[in-house]
Amino acid sequence: MFMDQLKNQVAYPVVTTAKGKLMGLRKGKINIFRGIPYATARRFHFPEPVQPWNGCRDALDYGPVCPELNTDISPVGYLIPTYYMPQDENCQVLNVWTPSLDPAAKKPVMVWIHGGGWTTGSSVEQYAYDGESLADFGDVVLVSVNHRLNVLGALDLSSFGEEYARSGMCGLADLVEALRWIRENIACFGGDPDNVTLFGQSGGGNKILSLMQTPAADGLYHKVILQSGGSRYAKTDGSIDLRELQKRLGERVVQKLGLSTETLADIETVPYWFLAEATKAAVEELSAEIGNRPALSRWEAVHDGAYSLANPLEIGFREESRGVPFIVMTVLGEDKVNRFGGKDRLDEAQKAAILRERYGSKAETVAEAFRQAYPSHDIVDAAYIDTENRPELLKLCQLRQPYGKVYNAVFSLNMPIRGGYTAWHCSDLPYVFHNAEYCESEFIPDVSEKLQDAMAGAWAAFARTGDPNHALLPQWQPMEGHAATTMIFDEELRVGIDHDKALSIYERVETCGGSVSHHGSLSG
Repeated sequence: MFMDQLKNQVAYPVVTTAKGKLMGLRKGKINIFRGIPYATARRFHFPEPVQPWNGCRDALDYGPVCPELNTDISPVGYLIPTYYMPQDENCQVLNVWTPSLDPAAKKPVMVWIHGGGWTTGSSVEQYAYDGESLADFGDVVLVSVNHRLNVLGALDLSSFGEEYARSGMCGLADLVEALRWIRENIACFGGDPDNVTLFGQSGGGNKILSLMQTPAADGLYHKVILQSGGSRYAKTDGSIDLRELQKRLGERVVQKLGLSTETLADIETVPYWFLAEATKAAVEELSAEIGNRPALSRWEAVHDGAYSLANPLEIGFREESRGVPFIVMTVLGEDKVNRFGGKDRLDEAQKAAILRERYGSKAETVAEAFRQAYPSHDIVDAAYIDTENRPELLKLCQLRQPYGKVYNAVFSLNMPIRGGYTAWHCSDLPYVFHNAEYCESEFIPDVSEKLQDAMAGAWAAFARTGDPNHALLPQWQPMEGHAATTMIFDEELRVGIDHDKALSIYERVETCGGSVSHHGSLSG
C-alpha cells in the first residue's frame, strides 16, 4: 500500500508503455527513467521484444552494461571522467530524460549511441553522457542505449548452420530493436516518434552509418549527427575479405572452446569469462597468421549484403536514406592530442623542433597553413591535429550531398589543463550534452558556458527542424559542391570555407604524443 501511494507522488512519475507501467524520478524540470528493458535475447541470437509485466516496474537505476573482453581503468580519467558500471549479458536497456510526459507534447527525440568502437563502452560510461541538462536546455526527449558489444555482438558463427547465420549482426540488431521500442513507446514520454535524431561519437558514428545501411532500421530515424566517427574502421589492403575473416574467427573460437558442430549449442551457456579468453586467444592467433590485428579486433558489424550493407564510403548510401539531413563534426586533435601539456613553457625553437619531428621537411609549410586555418591557436598545435577522421568524414560529406543537407563542423577549443592541450577525442561531448562543468580539465569560465549553449543549442535546433541555426550562432550553411563550409566551435564562433584545405598537403604520420585506447579513450 505504501509503495503504491509513493508511486503516485509527483516526485516519482509513472508512464504506461506498451508492455507495462514504469516508475521513474524527477529532478527539477526533468523526468528520468533509467534501465528500461527494450529487448531480451539468447546469446548469439537476434533480440526479441520484452514480455509484458504486471504492476509498476522501477526505472530508477541504470541497468547493466555489456561485458567487455578487457576492462581497464582509464589512464586519462582526468580528461574524460568515466563511470564503471556492473556488466551483464542482459544489457538491452535504455534511459530516457524528458521535460514532459504529455503524449501530445511531440518533442524532438534525440537518441545517443555511445562510442568505444563496437568493443567497449556504455550509454552512461562518461559523466558527459548524462542527459538531464540537454533535455532541459534543448527541450528535447533524450534517449541513450546499451547493446551487445565485442564477441557477444559480432561473433560470426554462420559456418555452423542457419540458426547462427546472423550471429555477427546481434549488436546491430539490438540497436534496431531499441529504435523499434522508441517508435512504439516514446510518445508516452512526450516525444514525437516521427522526429527522431540519431547522434553518436566515434564508434557510435560508425554504428549510425551501419543503421543507415540496414533496411530493418528504415523509417525509425529522421536525422543524423556524426561526431568523430563513421569512417571505415577495419581497413585492409583489399587482400582480406572481412566477411570470410570473421567466419574464420568464429570457427577458431569454437575450436578454442573445445566444441564441435554437434555440441555448438553449449556456446550459448559457457561462462562469459571462458568465452572471452577463448576469443582473445583466437584473435591473437589469427592476427599473427594474417598480420592484421585491427581487422579482427574492432568487432564492428561486417556487412552480409542482406541484413546490412557495407559502409557508404565503400558502396555509397542506400536510396532509402535520401532526405535525412546530416551534421558531421570532428575534433581538432582527436587521438593525436599532445598529452604532456606545457605549451606555455615552450619557446619558438622548441615548438619548431616538435613540428619537424612530426612533419620533417614539410614542417614550415604545415605551420603556415595552420596559421591561416587557426590564427588564434599556438603554432605547436599544428603538430597535434587530426589527419584521419576529418579527411575521411569530409569525403563522407561529399558523398552525402546528393541525398540531403550536410552541415560540417570542427571543435577546436584549446583546453586549459597543464598549460594547454589541443582538443582531444571526446572533448566535444561535455559541450554537446551541456555538461561542460562536469569536466574540470576543459572548463573555462565565461567561455565554456557560452560555447555549450551554442553547441547544445545547435544540436537541439537540428533535432527540431533539421537546421542547426539558432540565435547564438553565425549563419551556418550546409555544404555545397566541393567547398568545405565548416562551423568552427572555439572561443570565437566562426564559419570557414575550405579553411584547413591547405593542411591536406602533408602525409599522414604518427604523432610523437601517441594515443590512448579503451575507456574514456582518445581513440575508439
